Amino acid sequence: MIVVIDTSVWISALHFALRRGTPFQAVLKATREHTISLCDPIEDEIVRILHEKFRWNVADVLPALDAVLPFPLRTNVSGSLHVCRDPNDDMQLPKCEAPGPPAGGENRRNAALQRQ
Repeated sequence: MIVVIDTSVWISALHFALRRGTPFQAVLKATREHTISLCDPIEDEIVRILHEKFRWNVADVLPALDAVLPFPLRTNVSGSLHVCRDPNDDMQLPKCEAPGPPAGGENRRNAALQRQ
């Protein structure tokens, strides 16, 4: 199954990783049992929130994400849906429509830093 993990789960899992709490355990379980889809808007939101709210260095976010998810299924944003109670979550839904090749490492980091 292809799974899209909500940015709030990613943020909690990454920021509180040392505590090994529920979000971290959920992400680990999902990465072991499913294909995880990730796209630029989700990645950008993770970087932005960890930097703005938790004062992470922008250059440190993607290596942390890579440690948990080294080769995500890259997806492109296509179309739009408006079905969630939280309109910010609507952006998550169309992500799995057009999967791209797995991406990881330096190319992904460079692209995300350029989008910031």
